[in-house]
Amino acid sequence: MDALEGVFEFVFGVLLAGAFLVAMLGLAVAGQEESSTEAEDKSSDTAIFTVQVEKEFGVRNLSCPAKVMDATSDLPDAGTYRCTVSDGRDDSALKDVTLIVTADNKVGLYDNQGKEMK
Repeated sequence: MDALEGVFEFVFGVLLAGAFLVAMLGLAVAGQEESSTEAEDKSSDTAIFTVQVEKEFGVRNLSCPAKVMDATSDLPDAGTYRCTVSDGRDDSALKDVTLIVTADNKVGLYDNQGKEMK
């Protein structure tokens, strides 16, 4: 009986150690996922403005000066910015546009003819 009890104690100890190792590995993986999610959130925060402009004006692949693309606030500083958007079905052609951000936080996007894009 003592031998059987010793085997049970050994098996229980191995299972307990294995469970501890799995728990520690799970915590390590969760920590890595959280830090990568935070990095993605920070990078997506800077892209939100350009994504909103693309949706609002029905354009694709908006590319503006770094001052606009890397804006740390909701809007870049008030001003006029020369940008490009994709033109054509395969997005291979670029079209020059003008992005205007006013002091009262209004945003406009205009083609090279000065017509507002919609």
